[in-house]
Amino acid sequence: MDKVVVFGIIILFIGLSFIPSTASNIAIEKSSKTTIVTGDPPLPPLMWTEDFLTFYILIDDPDGDDIWILIDFGDGTPGEWLGPYESGEIVSFSHVWEEGGTYQIKLKVRDWDGESPEAIYSVTLSSDFKFFHPSLGYVGITYKFTIYLEGYGLHMFDWGDGTYSDWVIGIADKSYSSPGVYEIKWKAKDMYGNETPWSDPILISILIIGNQSPTAPYVTGPKIGRAGVEYEWTFVSTDPEEDNITYYIDFGDQCGGAEYYGPYPSGEQIIIPHIYPYQSTFIINALAIDEFGTQSNWTYY
Repeated sequence: MDKVVVFGIIILFIGLSFIPSTASNIAIEKSSKTTIVTGDPPLPPLMWTEDFLTFYILIDDPDGDDIWILIDFGDGTPGEWLGPYESGEIVSFSHVWEEGGTYQIKLKVRDWDGESPEAIYSVTLSSDFKFFHPSLGYVGITYKFTIYLEGYGLHMFDWGDGTYSDWVIGIADKSYSSPGVYEIKWKAKDMYGNETPWSDPILISILIIGNQSPTAPYVTGPKIGRAGVEYEWTFVSTDPEEDNITYYIDFGDQCGGAEYYGPYPSGEQIIIPHIYPYQSTFIINALAIDEFGTQSNWTYY
């Protein structure tokens, strides 16, 4: 009687040892570690000044990537990408506005994974009054408001959300816990206790930084099998906001095995069957996408 010896592909923890196999066998290989090919873009840049001469930018990247900065000073000065800078670095710069007035400074940063949301700051400059503040900010980020009014050393802010600052000398910190458009007013007090009326309100838009990504899919299933036999693999991802998840799964055989599946509730395990039509070594690529289009990192299995 003829005997057919079937050799599989043995996967080791370190490296791979291959034993020749017959045409009737198929092996599904799991890589030694998950490879991340995308990450998160930087957070919106945080900008402030203390003397209206030097401006500071704090740049932060969730993945620790190097960062480039683009600044539009609002006076027609062309902006260009500057960098790279290290994540967590405080970058300082100076700029001369030729005339007094109010200017919108638009600022964003980027890394290898994309650009941050845009942050917009406003600076008002005159001989007796200067004011720097965010015009477009984000929930949970602490911003510095810097003000100078000739003859007055103390300032108080009405933040527009039912809270007030203490009397401060020029600089006050504020963060918002909810998105919205807030009317901010201020008043000043001199050394004799004389107070100005509340100012006209300025408007500040506070947004949510962005939708968070679901986790990279966790995949379980056979690593060795036979061509022409149906097998099942299990995929699961969770979303921080409990958004529904759609999976993009490519079984790697270029035979119609790349499809979208879903949407499914966050955290629900889904089982996807597949038949490999020929013998080879394949890698399954899986991606999770929430209902707002935010993608996870890839999982290679």
